[in-house]
Amino acid sequence: MMRNVVIAAVVPSAIAFSVFNQNGNGNFLGLGSDMRPDMVANTLVKVEDGWMKQATQFAKCMAEGDDCESSSEAFSKSCSQVINGIVQGSAGDRERTAEYMADVCGQKALTGWHQATCLSLRKSLAEKMTDSQFDNRESMKTGKVCTEAWNVLVDEQKQLVAKEIADRKEAEAKAKEEEEKEAKEEQEAKEQAEKKESEAAIMKAREAEEEAEEKEKEMKDEDEVRKKKEKQEEQVEEADFEKTKKEVEKVEAEADEKIEEADEMEHDDVKPVPVAKAAPTVAMKAAAPKETKPTVAKETVVAKPVVPTKETKAEPVMPAKEAKAAPAPKETTPAVKEAKSVAKK
Repeated sequence: MMRNVVIAAVVPSAIAFSVFNQNGNGNFLGLGSDMRPDMVANTLVKVEDGWMKQATQFAKCMAEGDDCESSSEAFSKSCSQVINGIVQGSAGDRERTAEYMADVCGQKALTGWHQATCLSLRKSLAEKMTDSQFDNRESMKTGKVCTEAWNVLVDEQKQLVAKEIADRKEAEAKAKEEEEKEAKEEQEAKEQAEKKESEAAIMKAREAEEEAEEKEKEMKDEDEVRKKKEKQEEQVEEADFEKTKKEVEKVEAEADEKIEEADEMEHDDVKPVPVAKAAPTVAMKAAAPKETKPTVAKETVVAKPVVPTKETKAEPVMPAKEAKAAPAPKETTPAVKEAKSVAKK
């Protein structure tokens, strides 16, 4: 890349050198077509563009701390050719060179920094050329003129490069800031999304917990209602049981009383009747029938009611109506019969 820049700078310089040397007859300021100031100005613009590229590369190279001699050497070679062409074309006359350079630098093709560079060359030539045309043609130190021109170009480019570097750093810093800002916003958005997701999960878990608690409360309330109902039913059953038990006990008591009354009545019926004893005769003994035991009516067995338990709820069993014992028929004993028979006699 550097080699291409050097060639681009040298070629216009050679063209300019040939233009300036074509007027070897000394008519340096003549209006011949070979020395027209407008043509020289157009050629000088191309030369200065090459110098500016070299100065820019040199300034950037210096800013980066690299080896920059190649750029300065290429400029020195090109600049020396241009200065020698101008001096030789003017036959070493300082005043004629200054007038012609003023005409060239005033052309429309040279504006801005191009014109400033041309005027800088004119000034340096006027300062470095002597009154001796021979010395100027044969021993002119073009290096001093080119060094001043180079320093002007490089200083200007250093400022531009410094500004460019500063702008680039500012742009990089701004881009980095924007990147960090975007990364921060993206991170914040991600955290916000995670926070919302976490809050939604917590809310969902809380709703599920509340729903579970509500369901548990409903089950608990239902269980309490069920237990209360069971307790009420148990109390009713217990009350019914106690009532039935009392009724059964009452029936049993009444049955016991009936049995006792029947027993008393049976005992009252079988008591013997006292009679006067008489001496039985042999005939009476023979005729007397054998003594038979009195017939006693069998007592009717009354079944006791079954008392229900709490485990088995049963309807109370009412005892069957007690059949009244039929009074035993009064049987006349042998002794009574015998007494009645004696009385009749």
